[in-house]
Amino acid sequence: MNLLKYCQHKLFLHNSINGLVCPDLNVRGLDIVLWNPATNETKVVPKSGISYPQGRALSRDIGFGFDFKTNDYKVVNLLEIYDPDPELYFYDINFFYVAEVYCLSTGSWRTVSTSAPGYFIDYSYYRTYTKGMFSWSASIGDDPDFFPGILSFDMSNEIFLTTTLPNGDLEDPNGTWRIFFVLNELVSLVTFGKDRERLENCFYWSLLEFGVKESWSKLFPIGPLMGIEKPLGFWKNESLFLRNNEGQLLLYDPLAQKMTNLQVDG
Repeated sequence: MNLLKYCQHKLFLHNSINGLVCPDLNVRGLDIVLWNPATNETKVVPKSGISYPQGRALSRDIGFGFDFKTNDYKVVNLLEIYDPDPELYFYDINFFYVAEVYCLSTGSWRTVSTSAPGYFIDYSYYRTYTKGMFSWSASIGDDPDFFPGILSFDMSNEIFLTTTLPNGDLEDPNGTWRIFFVLNELVSLVTFGKDRERLENCFYWSLLEFGVKESWSKLFPIGPLMGIEKPLGFWKNESLFLRNNEGQLLLYDPLAQKMTNLQVDG
């Protein structure tokens, strides 16, 4: 399989573990693929043969991680099952949710015994992976009471955990962006105002324990910084990659309050 022909412009990744990458091709209706960029070897994950008599299965998103207990790579597929009867109105359709797991060691799919929560996943590529836990940005709760948070899947125990966001410092008068990164092997939340002229009301939190809202630990505020569009991710010593309004890549050291233009455009 020539993976690069599908990635002529952008390549989004679900995750990378020990040099093995899971590109985001499934949402385009293509096969799930595991790819080793160093050797350019690819493995096409076989399609699941599991059927559901309740209706049609639609993949909502996938996650890729490593099971430290069994020393195995796993792909988890979140599925939405619904009755495709065209005579049913949308609000009359019954939806339920399941999760399937593919194990690289066995080369096969199976259904996860725990029920998959039917939360709304944020499809803006806010996914993280750390310590055997794959997480999605999601809306958590029961209609109509949904709260922003993360939905996490434990690759070893094959259970789902949900964590709502911390209270305070999460709203800006101009609106608030929320992005998740990994910092010091912890899922970390960055919130910042939508003002594109400068970065302000920017706060950082780290999650110490999955499933426990009270374990969010507030780290430090950033800014205001003029001409910054958004944060992109962490690097060493809590340094932060930023993108400015001209599309350039910057590196900001919050301890020294020093900004470095990395001379990378686009």
